[in-house]
Amino acid sequence: MAFFVASPTKWQYLVGLKFPKHFCFIIIANRFYEPAIIYTLMEQMEQVSAQFNKFIITLSILTVILLTLFIVAFEVAHIADAPKLVYGFFPYFFILTAFIHHTLLKANQQKGNQFVNKFSGLLGIKMFLSAGVIGVCAYIYKEQMNQIVISFLILYFSYTGVEITAINKAVRSKPKPESE
Repeated sequence: MAFFVASPTKWQYLVGLKFPKHFCFIIIANRFYEPAIIYTLMEQMEQVSAQFNKFIITLSILTVILLTLFIVAFEVAHIADAPKLVYGFFPYFFILTAFIHHTLLKANQQKGNQFVNKFSGLLGIKMFLSAGVIGVCAYIYKEQMNQIVISFLILYFSYTGVEITAINKAVRSKPKPESE
């Protein structure tokens, strides 16, 4: 999000910085806001950033745990003979889940039904994108299709479960709007 701040002397382009008190007015997305409203928006952005940082730590821990389990299962115990492709699913899910979570945290700060629409839409896109990825991988590696599909589904449900749990916490911790 870009912030254009008008001061008595010149226009300044700021991204994520604290606003000095001497600015006259602030334009965000072609709207004029008073500084008090901007400070509230900045606090919300800082809250989103803090929640996102916590989520990235949780996601990293989940990735390390799952990666360890996969290495033990495939490399040490030889439970199944899965291709190295399975390890490529980890960055796919990490990046996709982080992107979706950040987008949903920003949507949670907005008013209206945008959160519900984005939540449903993004999880639907994730599901269809994942179905396409697993379909292509299963087609290429026909001999090891079962190991690939089971590994992919374990990762899909693990990352999606952590994502939904974190979003649920974020939605519940959102302050209720005061009625006038």
